[in-house]
Amino acid sequence: MGTACLQVSSTHSATALSSIAQIRNLTQEESARGQPVHFNAVITFQNEFGDCFAQDGAAGVYVSRKKGATKLVPGQGVEFWGRTAPGSYAPIVIEESSRILGEAHIPEPEIVAYDQLASGQYDCQWVEVQGIIRSAREVPNTRRELVIAFGGGKVDVHIYNAAPMDCRRLVDAEVTVCGAVGGRFNQKRQLVAPVLFVPSGSGVAIREAPLENPFAIEAQSVKTLLQFLPNQRSGHRVKVRGIVTHHQTGRTLFLRDGREGLRVETTDPGPLNVGDVVEALGFPKMGEYTPIIEDATFRRVESGPEPVAARSSAKGVLNGDSDADLVAVEGDLLEVTTRGGEETLVVQAGEIVFDAQGPPHLANSLRRGARLQLTGIAVINEVTERRSTLIPSSFRLLLRSPADVRVLQQPSWWTPERLFAVIGLLSLLILAASVWVWLLQRRVRMQTAIIREKVEREAVLEERARIAREFHDSLEQVLAGIGMQLNAAVATMPSAATDSRDILRVTENMVRYSMDEAQRFVWNLRSRDLEENRLPTALARVADIAKNGSGAEIRLTVTGFVLQLPARVENHLLRIGQEAVSNAAKHGHARQIELDLEFRDDSMRLCVRDNGCGFDPAHAASGETGHFGLLGMRERAEKLGGSVTIQSEPGSGTVIEAVVPLARSFSIFSGRDYEEENSAAHRR
Repeated sequence: MGTACLQVSSTHSATALSSIAQIRNLTQEESARGQPVHFNAVITFQNEFGDCFAQDGAAGVYVSRKKGATKLVPGQGVEFWGRTAPGSYAPIVIEESSRILGEAHIPEPEIVAYDQLASGQYDCQWVEVQGIIRSAREVPNTRRELVIAFGGGKVDVHIYNAAPMDCRRLVDAEVTVCGAVGGRFNQKRQLVAPVLFVPSGSGVAIREAPLENPFAIEAQSVKTLLQFLPNQRSGHRVKVRGIVTHHQTGRTLFLRDGREGLRVETTDPGPLNVGDVVEALGFPKMGEYTPIIEDATFRRVESGPEPVAARSSAKGVLNGDSDADLVAVEGDLLEVTTRGGEETLVVQAGEIVFDAQGPPHLANSLRRGARLQLTGIAVINEVTERRSTLIPSSFRLLLRSPADVRVLQQPSWWTPERLFAVIGLLSLLILAASVWVWLLQRRVRMQTAIIREKVEREAVLEERARIAREFHDSLEQVLAGIGMQLNAAVATMPSAATDSRDILRVTENMVRYSMDEAQRFVWNLRSRDLEENRLPTALARVADIAKNGSGAEIRLTVTGFVLQLPARVENHLLRIGQEAVSNAAKHGHARQIELDLEFRDDSMRLCVRDNGCGFDPAHAASGETGHFGLLGMRERAEKLGGSVTIQSEPGSGTVIEAVVPLARSFSIFSGRDYEEENSAAHRR
């Protein structure tokens, strides 16, 4: 480059970066700040979008130019003003303005090896590589694309402004290429593959031309590929000949040469049939275990019969003699999977498990456990090293069509899956039977308890009816007779005997009260409220009777989930409520009586509240008054394991609260059930 072109203008800002080396030394964060740049450089390459590579003698940089900017030509000296940006890999320059300084010399290229290019350190640099063209193609009206192998790797070369020619005649030529280094990058700013950008056809110099007719060379035996041969041309392509055993169009061709199989990688789409004899030109390379041919082209020589698959075993394939050859192997089907439009059969042969891959519908009507004969191309997947020798450790079969799968023996109906299914079904049946038996036993226990309760209830009713009859026939009749006699005595006494008449009238009133109590006792014994209804409804009936007899306003409130309680619990609670309501109406002369029946999780609460005249609980509970109702209520609650509390004062009303514990196995009824039952009871 001329000295004048490299001299930085004296008018640029003192804070601007003045060399490409300074730009390349920026970190990603620093370059993203858009630092100003002002430098002189020579153009080494410009792409079809107007962007270019520029180099100032020490380093190169990618310059992103404005749309419609003046076209630059490789070899021009240019003065750039702009700002930095992080780019996709290394820092780049966003051009703001530029000035063409004139012609300049492109710097001498640095000869680099493949690993130097792959390191990324020569990004945007002008370099030179020497290698062998592996493939070539023409991109119409744009460029020519080559793949050059050198130094153990391959690099893409994009040549612009080159004269049209037959690219196939370039393959296998030894060339020297000068170009600017670019690349393909991922989203993590990592170099995937280096690419050389050559501005013109003059950047490629052929050092050794390929053979004029490469198919005229002698075919090499597949067995001798990559073996030592005197005077062999290293890195150049070879010719092989074989019978087609499988062809994956545009991808891979498998050949058989005598007893050896060979994998040929080619993009040629030429139509081939299994059995055709072909000649292939390509570059040998070691595969996983045996050589393969890369970047190959082929021609059909003649047609022939389909080759016969070599009979082998899984263990024989792992000996390595059948790699890339057509073989027939027997095994038992373990599983079938589908991925990417291909089916994979997982097969077991003895202790060896391998995959057999092929087109869809391979496994139609196949069942796990079937004995199969599979015909396909054996491909060694993995190898292990023992004493510096590679030994195959796994392989797969490439199946060509459903005809390559032959069923030798169908599996027994008793597959492990079916056996497990039957065991599972039997287990479910046993479990269901156990649950049914448990439910039946539970229902029997419940029915037995209901029957026992009914029997006990009927026995109690029968006993109560007997006592009521005897009470009516004896004590009640005697009291009635005494009352009649007292009435007659009063009527026959002389009017002068006032004191005696008063005594007799008091006695008559006491007898009448005893008869009322006896009748109420008989009614209680004969009452079937609890037999026909639940406790809330029975209490409502008690309230209705007391209301009709006293004219008091009586209100019943039920809270919680209504439970169906044992008969003795309901009977004692009903009698406690009946006694409390009766006392409030008769003795307390209450005008308002409230009954609160509360069903709790673990107890029952019955509260009777009135606004009557009240009394002294200590005096009344002793029984000195001749009334034993309060004492009876306490005794009933204690029989149920509960208690009764009484709050009352003369002239302040009375509150009687009974609380009894409950078991957790009682049936639960909703409030709606109670309301419907209560309405039916009132209708009756």
